[in-house]
Amino acid sequence: MWTLEIANPDASVVVSAMSRSNYPLELIVLKRLLVSAALIGSALAAPAAISLPASAAIQASTQTSAPSCTYKRDGNVWRCITPGAYCPKAAHNRYGYAKGTNKRYKCVQYTKTTWRWKRA
Repeated sequence: MWTLEIANPDASVVVSAMSRSNYPLELIVLKRLLVSAALIGSALAAPAAISLPASAAIQASTQTSAPSCTYKRDGNVWRCITPGAYCPKAAHNRYGYAKGTNKRYKCVQYTKTTWRWKRA
């Protein structure tokens, strides 16, 4: 590690090497550098997350990940369901087809008061 020493008042600089006895000081400086970098990174990332309203952030994430289909009833079956999600009362003991895989699921009782889509 190198250090700068001011040799005289007219600001001429002399560069000298530090002794190895200052090794723990190097770790402290490295730690401070890493913490500063993490704080700067989080400060730069936070305004991007804060700048969007919550509804816009949710819409942005759902628009890019799921194929376009709508959750709807089609006769006795339901189309475009999300596996494992809660199902409506009208779908109890009915079948539904997943939006991504088109696999068959059934709306079954999960607890005393909740129903979910489970693989049939």
